[in-house]
Amino acid sequence: MSTSKRKRISRIKETSPTTVHLVVDKEVFTKNASSDKAKKVLVFNENLNVEIWIDKHYQNRVYHGSDDGSERDGIEYVNIEPVLIKSFKHLLYYSLKHKNFVFVNHPPSRVRNNRLVLKELIEDEVFLNIVVEYHFIDLNTIEITLVTAMKSDNFNMSNGQFGIEFEDNYSKLIQFSKGKLSEIDTYEYHD
Repeated sequence: MSTSKRKRISRIKETSPTTVHLVVDKEVFTKNASSDKAKKVLVFNENLNVEIWIDKHYQNRVYHGSDDGSERDGIEYVNIEPVLIKSFKHLLYYSLKHKNFVFVNHPPSRVRNNRLVLKELIEDEVFLNIVVEYHFIDLNTIEITLVTAMKSDNFNMSNGQFGIEFEDNYSKLIQFSKGKLSEIDTYEYHD
């Protein structure tokens, strides 16, 4: 008969819908991203509401086309919403990795807020270009305002402006600077 102690079974104790306390054996340490010997003691989630708004300028482009009277087919909200939703994980990845990539505007409002161009490849070399502003409202709310959209293979970006090009779940963080478009990074999201 062995005299060594039997290892205890880990138990999970829930304290709220978003917090899980783990009761673990004090001797069980495993490798994590920071250490070869670490122990997970808490998992929690913060709630974040993301509100999507449309600007009147965008609505006018959908119903009335461009200022020159040309139609803007394919920019209907039903085509844009999936891009806005999937972009959030990519934006979070890039903003946590690149300190100069800031996509959320904070109060007070400036004369010119940061605007981002989301580009979804829809045909060979043709992108659905979506111009958006992201605003911090409070610790639980981020507001996305859809400013305008256009299908084009040569959409003009402002100097210093960032964009994200999507092809399915793969993306490229790009920036227009000094007359040229540069690729900063890439990311592929997997469920």
